[in-house]
Amino acid sequence: MFGSYIKIALRSLSKNKLYAAINLIGLALGLAVYLISGLIAHYEKNHDHMFENRDRTYTVSSYNNPLNNNANVESSGTYMALQPLMKVQMPELTVARGLDMEVLLQTDDKGFYEQAKFIDPEFLDIFNFDYSSGGKASLTGPNQAILTEEMAVKYFGTVDAVGRRFDIRGQDTVTSILVVAIIKEVAVDSHFNSDLMGNDRLGLMVHIKTIDTIWDFLKPDTNWGWLSSRYHSYIMTDGAVSLNSLNTRVNQLYMQSAPKRELDVVSKLVVRPLVDKNLSTWFSVGIPVIDIMEYLGLLILVVAIVNYSNLATAQNMGRFKEVGLRKTLGANRKQLLVQFMVECESIVCMAMVLALVLVELSIQPFNAALGKNLIIDYVAITPWVLTTTVLVGLMAGSYPAYMITKMSASDAIKNVAQKGRSGSLFRNIMIGVQFVISIVMLAMVLVVTSQNNEMTKDSEIFPKSQVMTLSRIDDQAIMDKKETLYNELMKLADVENVSFASQVPFVNQNWTWTVSKVKGEDQGVSMNNMHGDPNFLDLYDIPIVAGRNFDDKNSSDEAKSGDPLAKVIINEKAVSLLGFETPSEALGQSVYVGDPKNPYELSILGVMEDRNVLGLQNHVKPFILRWREANYNYVSIRLRKGASSQTIDKIEDLWKQLFPKNPIEWSFLDSRFEENFKIMKASGSILAGFATLAMTLALFGLFGLAAFMAEQRTKEIGLRKILGAGIKQIVPMLLLQFSKPALWSMLIAFPLAYYSATRYLEIFATRIDSTIFLIVLACSFSVLLSWLTISVHALKVARENPIKALRYE
Repeated sequence: MFGSYIKIALRSLSKNKLYAAINLIGLALGLAVYLISGLIAHYEKNHDHMFENRDRTYTVSSYNNPLNNNANVESSGTYMALQPLMKVQMPELTVARGLDMEVLLQTDDKGFYEQAKFIDPEFLDIFNFDYSSGGKASLTGPNQAILTEEMAVKYFGTVDAVGRRFDIRGQDTVTSILVVAIIKEVAVDSHFNSDLMGNDRLGLMVHIKTIDTIWDFLKPDTNWGWLSSRYHSYIMTDGAVSLNSLNTRVNQLYMQSAPKRELDVVSKLVVRPLVDKNLSTWFSVGIPVIDIMEYLGLLILVVAIVNYSNLATAQNMGRFKEVGLRKTLGANRKQLLVQFMVECESIVCMAMVLALVLVELSIQPFNAALGKNLIIDYVAITPWVLTTTVLVGLMAGSYPAYMITKMSASDAIKNVAQKGRSGSLFRNIMIGVQFVISIVMLAMVLVVTSQNNEMTKDSEIFPKSQVMTLSRIDDQAIMDKKETLYNELMKLADVENVSFASQVPFVNQNWTWTVSKVKGEDQGVSMNNMHGDPNFLDLYDIPIVAGRNFDDKNSSDEAKSGDPLAKVIINEKAVSLLGFETPSEALGQSVYVGDPKNPYELSILGVMEDRNVLGLQNHVKPFILRWREANYNYVSIRLRKGASSQTIDKIEDLWKQLFPKNPIEWSFLDSRFEENFKIMKASGSILAGFATLAMTLALFGLFGLAAFMAEQRTKEIGLRKILGAGIKQIVPMLLLQFSKPALWSMLIAFPLAYYSATRYLEIFATRIDSTIFLIVLACSFSVLLSWLTISVHALKVARENPIKALRYE
């Protein structure tokens, strides 16, 4: 029985090759997008599956005051001082820190800038690494490290590196580190190796107490002043403690122990399952990218199903006589329903095979673009694929099968439904649904693209294409020759200016001070602070609106260690938050930072214009600029427009001469902007891809439906032409038939698109003001495309010889 149904299905497909191809390709594209989005989402959400304790491991993040900190309300990092307190107050939990810090590592004859993870020994209890030499018990104290096999070969030329030593250089220290264990490479699908903003991978772990010997000012066990998204805390439970209980206890400890100034910056801590750790990278743009990807994949599949159901319903109307004859010969409705459902499932099965081919072809580009290792496990996904095939077949085929089998034998033979309006309402609704989804997606693409272009345009406020930045200069050997480096750089013909500073634009660093206007006050305004020399503002074209800049001829402008007073420059936002009426009123005034009992006094020397230094997805923050040589991290070199490429070679040669043991690390400011902006652009590209597919599928289905319906009205059109109707009358008539659902779909799509666009734009400080225009443009473009699609068949039918039309059927 089923064999004969499949034969009938294949014959029907071969008889109607155009419509079969449209249905097959449309379903295949929809299924492929759905499968790809599902596989990617599962891959991203299933990180760290190689660790046995994953399901009972949690991380602690910080919930920031959005008025005081970065664009992200929630930061994935937390305070270093938290773990020692939790270890004492909650002894039943296993708590560990993993602090990611860049170090200058040196072996006998080589130097490397490496990302080191400083860990508590308990870190190795939480994560069961695969050891090739030594074990977790090997890490017993300071100045000890564990390497991956790859790093061991890189440093020493062999994986047999236990017992070997290397040095880590601090600002004025050199610390010898002993290798005590070697682990095998950690899989790419671990949160340790999933940083989209860089190429960092877990390769070097150092005992956390080593920090005290390299940077004694960090004090990891007691320091509440150091907060970073790269300072991670992990908690492992016995599996019986609830997430709500953990959140409550951790926050109670934080509220009781943290200084008040930190409570003003971080209002609470958030405990999250480890499985969410990788997703925080995707969520850094302020929207749940992976979840949205899943929803969009499902919507694309819905469009494909609607396409099939719509065209199949119209196409099946030509088979009413076949159904009537089968009923007359004794076939019951159940048999007919099974026949048409088998036909649908056959098409879906073929579409699924084609979809899997498309998925296989898409995986490699995805892995190459994002450094992932997504692999299709066909054994694991078989139940999902089979279930999807069956459900899609049922959803796509149920309505067409119901419509064609509900008629009585006599009505079916007379073709009553085809002559009447049966199914027309359904087709109109389905066309409308397709266009609602497509218009919303297209509108969002226009909004996202326009917002990205606006951010790129606004970034030109800094001379980013002219500024070359040298990083990793916070080394005493470099600072000792700072003046020499400056003078030699300024001798180069294409160098306009050189500045030393703690940060540069688009580097999203969270260094804050709590600043009070009244001495001894325990409350104040959280402000981002940075150190920069007198050239910084000029180099980055940041104007002074009141007062003056630092003067390198006035030694009192530079803050020195032990000075009771420091001169600072603040921005206009800081002036407003401190309560001054005008920038001029703030000049010469004193403000205070640090311990209220023994505050550090700052005198306002000047006020600079607001500039979004942290990155353009942030709101403008209050800033304080202090001239102090300590903590310089970057050299900014402004080149003349049209500077020769040989200038870069000269800078590299100069660096090698002055600092032979320090590898040079440089980039242009525009590349830093692109790196900072990478996830935002990737999210826009993903949305554009989904929108293009949605619109393509909608037009694909409309193309097939228009072809079929035009064919069904061939005789009617022939009669109209004999009675005097011309192309100008026939084409608008056919366009109107399909335009109605497209037009009413705009009424639904417009508010949905506006709501989605408004929610998206909320994460930006500077927003485009053309949202409504872009949505109207998306609606108009969608209708125009539908008209063009329909016109192809309308013109073809309208030009047919009426004699040929009357011979139809």
